[in-house]
Amino acid sequence: AMATEYSMAVHPEEYMYDMAPVAFVICWTIAFLCVVATIGLMVQPILLHMRAARKAGFVYSSFGARADRVVSLLILPPAYSLTAACQMMLPGLALTMSFIRTVLFAWSAWRLMQLMFILGGGATWIIAALPEEPVRAFAQPPCCCLRCPVTLQKELCWGWKPIRWMIFGVRQFTVVAPLLGLLDIMNKTRNPDDDTKKWPLTIAMLIGTIICSWSYKAFTALVAPIVHKFNPTHKTNLMVFFIQGHMILCKLPDLIINLALREPYHNNGHWTMPRDYYAAILSGWVVCIVELLLALVARKMLTADMYPTEPDLENGIPLDMLATLEMNGVDTKAWSQLTAFRRDETQRDRAYSGAMEMEVTHPAAATMGKTTESAPPWSGEMDVPP
Repeated sequence: AMATEYSMAVHPEEYMYDMAPVAFVICWTIAFLCVVATIGLMVQPILLHMRAARKAGFVYSSFGARADRVVSLLILPPAYSLTAACQMMLPGLALTMSFIRTVLFAWSAWRLMQLMFILGGGATWIIAALPEEPVRAFAQPPCCCLRCPVTLQKELCWGWKPIRWMIFGVRQFTVVAPLLGLLDIMNKTRNPDDDTKKWPLTIAMLIGTIICSWSYKAFTALVAPIVHKFNPTHKTNLMVFFIQGHMILCKLPDLIINLALREPYHNNGHWTMPRDYYAAILSGWVVCIVELLLALVARKMLTADMYPTEPDLENGIPLDMLATLEMNGVDTKAWSQLTAFRRDETQRDRAYSGAMEMEVTHPAAATMGKTTESAPPWSGEMDVPP
């Protein structure tokens, strides 16, 4: 009884390595192997994207709008795995590790939305390709009941079109998640046994998460097919699945395992680990295994062949220049000096437009700054940079 009271009163890392049970050793070993494999799987594609960005003409501290966002997504599996491993070895840091994963997810969801705009050639082409007839754009989980049709090309309220409200729904989580996460850590540290202050923060975080998830799914349901239609080599479905997987790993394993466990862990009378710490070890183990699978997905969804191997420095423009300007609020059609960089703004299929700026696999990759009307779209008859 005295040993049990002592174990319940201190952090588990002060006693759990003393006569550690075989089950814990097996979990730690599997998690360690998964973390090493995850990091190893992600190092090569990250280096390949950086090298490809350098060849595409980016020579300063940034790797360009496209590569920067791709690398930030590829970092997710190693970061999640490392935080989960720390959570397993130091269960007392479970709240902090969960907070880090939540912040990473919120930031990565926003980065993927930016990458969608970049791969689609910018906001001009994405918005122009949206359906003109009313659609049930907001009827996405977990708010499938919102089935009122809306016209995506018209302003919804406050001068914002529906697509902009979806972007706001994700961006708010990049602010709400870190703020509420810090408040939750402070509250549980100072008042570990007081649940009255925990529920308001939990409800606020739940509302922010629902809005983010709903906005993300509504946005990707509209934009991902458009980007894939512009260039079928972009695996947009895998990108959407990749972020949704990390969304689930943020809180769901912790919630399910905490609900499933009813008793603390007893190590044959040597020591007793509280249920919360035991659940933290198990959820960290689950995250390490799942992240290894998501690392395999990441290697397939973001390949390093989305850059020109030799940019046309004399007649071309930097990769994604127009898309990056539009993403930062510049209306490229309103600036006469920028309209010269568009090949042809009338082609709906984007074969000669700025939507696929210097895509090495695109038939019009060598026509940047030019207008060609003889070759049919996607014919492959135009010269492509080597």
